[in-house]
Amino acid sequence: MFGLPPLLAHLLELLSLLLISGVVIGVGLRLLALLTPTPSRREGSTFTLSVGERLLFAFALGYGLLAYSVFALGLLGLLFAPLVLALLLLFAAIGYRPLLATLREAAPSLGRARANLRFLPNLFLAIIILVCVTTALLKALVPPATQDDLMYHLALPARYVQQHAVTFYPDSSYSLFPQAMEMLYSVGLLFGSDRLAVLFAFALALIGPAAAALFAKRYLGDGVGIWRALPLLTAALFLTTPLLGFILRAANTDPAQASYELLAAYAAWLALYTTPLPNLALETGREQGEQRFAPTDPNLALETGREQGEQRFAPTDPPLSSQEAREQSYSELKTQNSKLILAGLCAGFALSVKYNGFAVGLAIGVALIAIILYRHVAVGSGLRMLLAYGLPILLLITPWLARNWFAAGDPVWPLATGLFSGAYSSPTASPAYLLGVAPSPGLANLVSGWGYMIGAITRPPLAIDNQLQVVSLGPLLLPLLPLLLLAKWRSALRWVVYLAAACWLLWALFFSRTSARYLTTFLLFAAILSAYALISLAAHTRLLTWALGGVLAATLTILALDNALSIADYLPTVVAVDPVAGQKYLAQYMEDYPLMQYIAASAPLTSTIYVWDSQPRGYYISRKYIYARLVPLYSDFGDPNLASWHTRLGTLGVTHILYHPRAALAAGFPAGYDPDAAAAAAFVARYFGPPLYQFGAYTLYPLR
Repeated sequence: MFGLPPLLAHLLELLSLLLISGVVIGVGLRLLALLTPTPSRREGSTFTLSVGERLLFAFALGYGLLAYSVFALGLLGLLFAPLVLALLLLFAAIGYRPLLATLREAAPSLGRARANLRFLPNLFLAIIILVCVTTALLKALVPPATQDDLMYHLALPARYVQQHAVTFYPDSSYSLFPQAMEMLYSVGLLFGSDRLAVLFAFALALIGPAAAALFAKRYLGDGVGIWRALPLLTAALFLTTPLLGFILRAANTDPAQASYELLAAYAAWLALYTTPLPNLALETGREQGEQRFAPTDPNLALETGREQGEQRFAPTDPPLSSQEAREQSYSELKTQNSKLILAGLCAGFALSVKYNGFAVGLAIGVALIAIILYRHVAVGSGLRMLLAYGLPILLLITPWLARNWFAAGDPVWPLATGLFSGAYSSPTASPAYLLGVAPSPGLANLVSGWGYMIGAITRPPLAIDNQLQVVSLGPLLLPLLPLLLLAKWRSALRWVVYLAAACWLLWALFFSRTSARYLTTFLLFAAILSAYALISLAAHTRLLTWALGGVLAATLTILALDNALSIADYLPTVVAVDPVAGQKYLAQYMEDYPLMQYIAASAPLTSTIYVWDSQPRGYYISRKYIYARLVPLYSDFGDPNLASWHTRLGTLGVTHILYHPRAALAAGFPAGYDPDAAAAAAFVARYFGPPLYQFGAYTLYPLR
């Protein structure tokens, strides 16, 4: 950052993260206040979020608002650092008062949290969490070198910053995907730091386990005995999952998506299970003295151990007048819909991070419709509830869909191209040709998805760029789930089970041949379920408490220590004062970095490089480049007239070819088979010049 030595740059980046996070929390609190209804005469009918809930929701809403503000600037061609700084100052002016007020209000809660650490299991779990979070933070401070970051998470924002605009790049299929997180990464790059971009991803990733812990505390545990450990155990199970340690070090979007999805589930729970549902009789007006009772779970108050501000409506309250009953009804209806709006906003932000963020949002929508029908909610109230939840989702996803429509003729590219007749870069460049064909939904996918997930539990470490990375799901999170069969099933537990099952089913049907990263939301729900199941079993007898606690403590310690020891490759760069320490790190742990240095030093400034590689590290290519993904986008491979391809490359101004052989993934063919291999070999022989530079499997050729 600003050419400073790494250690000083990291301190400045962390300070920037804290300041920006404070700013967005403040504006998020202001937005959250707009959703808070005015309390009625009976405070029990109006739900008040706790301090922790307000801070978490405000954190997520504030960063979401910042992402969309940057997106708007990008669409207008105004993506300049001074304007983004002015935007942050505006946010600060709007949000500093609610932020200061909430921080003062949070002081007693922090005191209670410190007191909870006197309970030894909580102190142990807090140490485990601290080790995992600190390790992930240190890993995030080295120069970005992960494949997805360099391919599009940072490569596309770098283009936007360079052009001061968010535009469509037909050589990168990802530029048509929702990119809320990439808008935040653009802020980091505008301020001169790609590590700040990674830190934004890191910060949003931590919202998920924090919200999961708070949900478990308020709605699953009673805070007595071993149940006091439930919240921290929930977070610890998630953060000690080896795959998460691998993901959190990068500008990956899956944890942020999971955080938004969990908050959507949280807000929907508040709307559907802790608030009286509107009733037709109350809409039309009750007679004086007629009592109002909510058709909610009668055991809910006993299950949750409610905190101050969340009171149940008691049947012993004095009767209401007709006017008061009407006011009470409208107040509760407003409360109901405000929570559904909050759920819709979070679900919309999840979908704006990644297309597969639809899973939880869809499941909540289905549950909302089912509850409206089952509880015979009045038609008008039911429609207002659906609108309160669905409209924010629609409003948040529409800008991305509209952009895709104007850029490629298909709002949901690469889906539904047959319906919209949209093209990517040419009529023959179909999504199937560019991206391959996803498996059709079917029972076979459920079987293969189950097998994939079981295999991921014990997956061996992978050698990635001279580093051994542990990417398994670990021995705790999923193996503990069967203990749910022995647990007491409460309303909140059933809600989490339903959403976890929905996440897994949709992943298995559509994404089971992609990556275990797509399971992040499911893993977050699984952390709540596994922690609850374990505590529920351990609470039966003191013997079980000690036996299960001992095994769990040993396993968590091993996982945390293994994670902490992996910092050895990163720590020298993080604490270095040598300005070139970052370059040394990349030279050691990025296979093609020497080739990137050669391009920067020797390739003409007017060069355009065709990246013939399924996953190019375009972020570090210092010349204009054309990005080919799974198959060469502009090749017309299979055409016997190879000159047509050569002419096409010439039209694009291509002067060099960066070649890296990889396993082919051709649509309609098994992995590894390339139906165009013969055409490729013929083209190489005819149009490639002598190699200019070669390092490992990477070679730079001139184009004849």
